[in-house]
Amino acid sequence: MRSVGLPRTSGPVPDGGRWEPPGSAETERFRLIQDLAAFARRGTIEVMRTLRTSIAAVVVGLVLAPAVVRADPVGVVKESGRTAGHSVRDGSLTLGRTVRDFFVHGPRRAKSTWKSNAAQTRTTARADKERVKAEANE
Repeated sequence: MRSVGLPRTSGPVPDGGRWEPPGSAETERFRLIQDLAAFARRGTIEVMRTLRTSIAAVVVGLVLAPAVVRADPVGVVKESGRTAGHSVRDGSLTLGRTVRDFFVHGPRRAKSTWKSNAAQTRTTARADKERVKAEANE
């Protein structure tokens, strides 16, 4: 509770505008009611904040739980390894074919070989990406 002292200069005055001395029972009762109302407001705000936070945490958990449960880590790792292997294989084949065509047929043929092999590598990489995605969503 507030200490008894000088009267307040702002806010409502109890008993319809009649000033009461600081120590009177009427003023003390009014201050007690104001203090209780302020405490109730603070308590309600804290409860509502806690309730909102709890509801948000539950919703986030429910939304993210199926994504975590669906993923098969072993399958995803296998498909990712397969994708990496295909990338290394396709890259080395592209390099080998391009070097061969450069020395056998010249630079123009080497350029066309590089571009066609790069397109094949791109197609394979996209197919591998889809396989990894499918494995993660099973």
